Amino acid sequence: MELIWDGIREAFDILRSGDFSIWEIALRSLLVSGSATAISLVIGITVGAMLAFNEFRGRNLAFALVNTGMGLPPVVVGLLVAIFLWRSGPLGGLNLIYTPGAMVVRVRPWAIIPLLRIEPVSRDSPLHRQDPFRCRASPSAR
Repeated sequence: MELIWDGIREAFDILRSGDFSIWEIALRSLLVSGSATAISLVIGITVGAMLAFNEFRGRNLAFALVNTGMGLPPVVVGLLVAIFLWRSGPLGGLNLIYTPGAMVVRVRPWAIIPLLRIEPVSRDSPLHRQDPFRCRASPSAR
């Protein structure tokens, strides 16, 4: 336990030292995480609401793909995104592999997929008449 407290004290000492590079790294990390979260919320909620509240051809396939995405290990998704961004990959010409933009792209799939899994309350349900925008958790989330 002492080792943990020593590490925490040392981390605060480094931050208090005023080293610009440490603060730059910390702020970049917050910017990348915040950007990825904001973009994922906009995309995930928009597409999730469209899936939940609209009937269209291929809707069951879309739900199957979302469920498949939720079951993939994060390492697999990260590797697929990295392969696309490598210099020899399909998006390699953009030279994004080690940029903050690429970091945002790599974080996004983990935040979007759970947001897509919104299911509406049945239109025949008494709950729908009370609050048509209320959603219930999917059976896979219970």
